[in-house]
Order: sequence, then C-alpha cells, then structure tokens
Amino acid sequence: MPLLDHLTTHSSSGGLPGALARLALRTLQFILAITVAALYGVDLHHATQQHAYTDGKWVFAEIVAGLAAVTVLVYGIPFFKSYWAFGWDWVV
Repeated sequence: MPLLDHLTTHSSSGGLPGALARLALRTLQFILAITVAALYGVDLHHATQQHAYTDGKWVFAEIVAGLAAVTVLVYGIPFFKSYWAFGWDWVV
C-alpha cells in the first residue's frame, strides 16, 4: 500500500508504529480539545446570559482548547514535521 510505505519511509521517528501512535494521540488531543471547548463554552454562555461573573479559569481553558484544536489541524497538513514546532507543543 502506497500510504503505508510513505509513512514507513518518511515518518520522523518510529516508522509505521510511531506514525500510528502519533495519529492516535493527535486524534485524542483533538477530541479532548473539542470536548473541553464545548463543556466550558456552555458554562460561559450561561454565565453571560445571566450577567454573572465569568471565571478567568474558564476563559483560559477555552483559549487553550482552541489553540490545541488548531494545533492538531495544522499538524495534520501533509509533510509538516511536528518536531519543528516542539516549543509550541510544550507551551500548549
């Protein structure tokens, strides 16, 4: 299969098992980022509707969840090596 051959020869490390592990972890990262954004988003929306205090921790969680989701999408671009942005991963 051409795709598996490509992953095995062009994967940054670990060959096919490493590529599959990264795919699984990035998929999990995206699912969790969307889940956090949805859960905290609902709470922030209710607080805004009631003109109540919005906790800064909720806003911070929304920002980090959005950055994590965008990061996964950028890393999904073919030929983008995630180790190029190791610092960004560390910050998020």
